[in-house]
Amino acid sequence: RISILAFPGALSVIQNELGNANTDLWSSAYQWRLAEMAAPLVKNSEVSPDQIRDLSLRALQRLRKSARTPSLDSSVATLIALGSPPEDSNEGRLATLARQQVEQAQAPDGLWPGASTGLDDILVSTARAVWALGAEDHPHRLKAQGAFERYRDRLKNPYVAAWALVADA
Repeated sequence: RISILAFPGALSVIQNELGNANTDLWSSAYQWRLAEMAAPLVKNSEVSPDQIRDLSLRALQRLRKSARTPSLDSSVATLIALGSPPEDSNEGRLATLARQQVEQAQAPDGLWPGASTGLDDILVSTARAVWALGAEDHPHRLKAQGAFERYRDRLKNPYVAAWALVADA
């Protein structure tokens, strides 16, 4: 049995993604970012502004909830989702807290801890952290680039290499 799901246009893909009910941390970050970026695109479509606002608020609440028990993973996901919001907004305060947590988690050798002690996992965690901090964060980026330079000959996994490229590390 084969099931085909056809989308008549780009806005239909966005509408389907907005309806995704995943509530894990990375899905919440993705949903918030999508809702923020999709708002100007869906003004004249079947997706109502109320749907986008509802999704955005629910995803942001889940990100705030994860910030109560901060971890490197939750802080990185929050920073990636929020981008650079105004500092005086609730999102700005949450992003500032997440940025501080990510910056403090960097080890003196330039790496961030991973979910396991494997080098590939540590390098992916480092690339995610560098990407979350953004291009303007020079001291942390330079330390991470030094770490990637040290381990360049051990970068055999394409997934790890892709993260290093995404992060420009």
